[in-house]
Amino acid sequence: MKRAILPTLLLPLFFATSAIGALINATGLKVDHQTNPVGVSNSPRLSWVLKSDGRSKRQLGCHILAASSAENLAAGKGDLLDHKSETDTNRNLRKWAGKPLKTGQEVHWKVRIFDESKTWGDWSTPARFTTAGLSPASRLSGFESNHGPLNMLYEESIAQLEQRLKKISAGNQQGLGTPAEVQRSAREFYYNFDATASLLQYLKTLEEDRTAEGHYPSSPGKNDYNAIDANAGIILPYALWWMTGDDEEAKKRWPIAERHLIAREKFDPKFTGKQWGTKISVIDGTPPEYLNICLMGMATRIMRQLALPAGEPLNVIRYKDYAQRIRESFQNKYIAKNGSLKIKTQTAHLLALRCAVLMPEQQQSIVNSLISSLKKDGIKVGPLGAEYLLPVLYLTGNQDLAFELVDKQMSGKVKEHFIGNGLTDWMMSSLAGINSVQPGFRQLRLTPQIPSSNKIQWVKTHYDSSAGRIKIHWKKEDKGGLTFNCTVPPGVLAQLVLPATKGSVITESGKTPKDAGGVEQVSRTDTAANYILQSGSYKFTVKQN
Repeated sequence: MKRAILPTLLLPLFFATSAIGALINATGLKVDHQTNPVGVSNSPRLSWVLKSDGRSKRQLGCHILAASSAENLAAGKGDLLDHKSETDTNRNLRKWAGKPLKTGQEVHWKVRIFDESKTWGDWSTPARFTTAGLSPASRLSGFESNHGPLNMLYEESIAQLEQRLKKISAGNQQGLGTPAEVQRSAREFYYNFDATASLLQYLKTLEEDRTAEGHYPSSPGKNDYNAIDANAGIILPYALWWMTGDDEEAKKRWPIAERHLIAREKFDPKFTGKQWGTKISVIDGTPPEYLNICLMGMATRIMRQLALPAGEPLNVIRYKDYAQRIRESFQNKYIAKNGSLKIKTQTAHLLALRCAVLMPEQQQSIVNSLISSLKKDGIKVGPLGAEYLLPVLYLTGNQDLAFELVDKQMSGKVKEHFIGNGLTDWMMSSLAGINSVQPGFRQLRLTPQIPSSNKIQWVKTHYDSSAGRIKIHWKKEDKGGLTFNCTVPPGVLAQLVLPATKGSVITESGKTPKDAGGVEQVSRTDTAANYILQSGSYKFTVKQN
């Protein structure tokens, strides 16, 4: 999920520079990750994002008014909550600090911001919430390109995801899919919909149906379990934390997930891939034991990352030990003397590369073997392999092949395996290049992976993240040039990696990067230029000499 780290130490340096532009205002008000929800708990959490036309803007303080009626709110009467501070920077998942709320109560609220220029902004558009039920998920993003088939795949994916969310909001817990299907769609849900409440409801149902040993069921309401579905209880809290910055849910669900992992270790203490639960299989015949050990490697990697937000730092060491033991077992069983995989399926290669079971020095040869298979045989994976295929190609620098496969092979059964299974995640994070460096997109990494194919000439997208709206629009120009427009939300820093060959000339809004406000060049190589951007909108051009 992360390819590089943007040092948090850069924050004080950048925000020490002079601010540029207009006032900063609050927008996108949400309660428990939802917009104007008709169903939240009696202890809701409030969030908003920042909006400004200027660069380098940030929140120093805030004023929150919450009232029992729209009339009271319009009159400035915060009879439920009136909080005003010039030193309060928190704008994400604030715990309710007003009067106790009753079930069924409707609350109207608004926010204004105190910024770095020591000025109060305008009041936000009023928002509301009610303490009951489950609200339908609203859209958060949009994607378009010059490539018609790619746009069609996006729309089909969105339609499928939306239909699943409608089913769970109507009370059909199984309508969201099996745990395996839901975990494979998790990042897609977060990139495209305000789906947190639905996913939390689904996760709660899974937890209620756990076995006595602590294993998650293969579907809500069922009493069987298996390794593929089991990781949902770990992956869903992780996706929630990473995509929204919600530490509280990670803390709440850590003991449940850990009990499940302890049960798996107890059954297979040597991490050999021993079968447990219902027998599992995949389309291309990858052995169940191989799946088990790889999926345990994935679960261990995620638990290691969740340990810090869960407030369990000592468990990082414990899960590092687990990871080492899993790698050693994997080496003994599945790595040949020449360093190749003994299991030759594409799914086996993809699992090995994504599930933390390989030694670093083995990865490139496994990548090479996978690429050779894809070029010779095309896509030969089912849903499990499809989840990992595009991310692996993106992360290993094979974006041209990824686009070629999407362009030529997304039909019939192959398309069925990819729709709602990470396809729009690849479009947003790879083609557009929107990635988070810190949980909740508090710092960004903008890394557009632009295929060389002439079939793809431009991509335009936006994403209403928990930190604010992120916008990307890149377009290929004549003679190998490139235009890259982007918007970084107020209060956020971004690392931008622009593809740029040696000798190409880069400008931002007609100026050299060193003369452009809010831009700092970090490095320049023969293939890319690396910048740090403060909040604001930018227009970069890359021209070949």
